[in-house]
Order: sequence, then C-alpha cells, then structure tokens
Amino acid sequence: TGAGNVVVAADSVLVRREPDAFRKGATDVKPYSISAPVQADAGITEAYVAALEARVAAVKPVGEGGPYAVLQGTDVTCDSFYSSQGRQVEAFGDANTGLLDTIEAEVPG
Repeated sequence: TGAGNVVVAADSVLVRREPDAFRKGATDVKPYSISAPVQADAGITEAYVAALEARVAAVKPVGEGGPYAVLQGTDVTCDSFYSSQGRQVEAFGDANTGLLDTIEAEVPG
C-alpha cells in the first residue's frame, strides 16, 4: 500500500512467542507460532469499507492526488513488542531471524 491508503482487517492471526523454546537446552519447540485466521464479521467489514471509501474519496478526489485506496487484508497481531514483530535487536536473544518471511509465506492476504 502507499501513503494515505487505508487497510481494513478482514481477518486476523496471532504471532505468539513460545516461552518453552527459550528454556535452557530446548531444541524441540519452534520459537514462534502463528494462529489460524479468525474472520471478521463480514457485514460490519463491508459497511466499514463502504463508509471509508466514501470518506476517502471526499478527502482526495480523483485528479487532486486521489483517490486513495481502501484495501482489505489480514491483521497480524503480535504478543510482544520486538521479538514477534521480527525486529532484529542484538540485545535480545529472540531467535526471530526469518520470522517476517515466515509470516508472509504462511499468512494469506
């Protein structure tokens, strides 16, 4: 998406850090799990998208830098600030190298 676009979540997944993967000697547990998608209420989502499309078109009409897009996609919620978001910080042993690639490969939308 580009600047000014709005994305509405049609569904959501949770990326969760698995604490047992970080215990001393653990080798049998993946450090992160990704939940199955949970669908948003279709009627509410459609109404929200329609309202946003009308508002976005009013703010930036065609020919005046718009229209911006109102898109639908999958929300990815993370249970921790750095590690589950795939942030690479040397101060933390998060074992999250490649996590964003995994999310992109496993999560549709």
